[in-house]
Amino acid sequence: MIEFGSGNGAFAIAARDAGFAVTAIEMDERGCRYLDGQVGITAICSSRPLDDLAALGQADVIAMWHVLEHLPDPAEVIRQSARRLVPGGLLAIAVPNTDSLQFRLLRSRWAHVDAPRHLCLIPPRTLAKLGREAGLRCVAITTNDPDGYECNLFGWVRALHSKRTDVVPRAVAKAAFAFCVAAAPLERTGHHGAAVTLLMRKES
Repeated sequence: MIEFGSGNGAFAIAARDAGFAVTAIEMDERGCRYLDGQVGITAICSSRPLDDLAALGQADVIAMWHVLEHLPDPAEVIRQSARRLVPGGLLAIAVPNTDSLQFRLLRSRWAHVDAPRHLCLIPPRTLAKLGREAGLRCVAITTNDPDGYECNLFGWVRALHSKRTDVVPRAVAKAAFAFCVAAAPLERTGHHGAAVTLLMRKES
């Protein structure tokens, strides 16, 4: 399994513990040292993930959690990933959801716009189309996973407290939670949550 942008390594470690042989591609040197030196997961430290992907062997799973929106050519990332997958292999992608209730209401004020860190926001239907063109079939799509719920709350917090600090006033956190509860019937139906996860399988 290959993971793009492993960050603190939480998913890579979970995948390793589930029996996968994991290779992580990560640009943060400290994260790579932790994965490679302390956790025992092969980590490639690089800011050019496509070059490194091309040098690796084939994989049964390629995962990228909130990575694609940071890369300058997401279509090429999907094409290259499809080439590296074995037949029947899975590409797992999570990105901010442009079909979300929050984006429709907040537009440029939406936390997940996050320019210039986020170079692009790609609608789920466009991701599925890029996958089809690369020989991948979308087999699952959801906004109702733990990451999606966390992104829902984060979006409401930042809508009420736009200051880029780690400390959020208690009153703001409580108000954001109330917004999250009130919006849940809409955000948890019709793929309207703040983040969307797609699983795409390579055709045999």
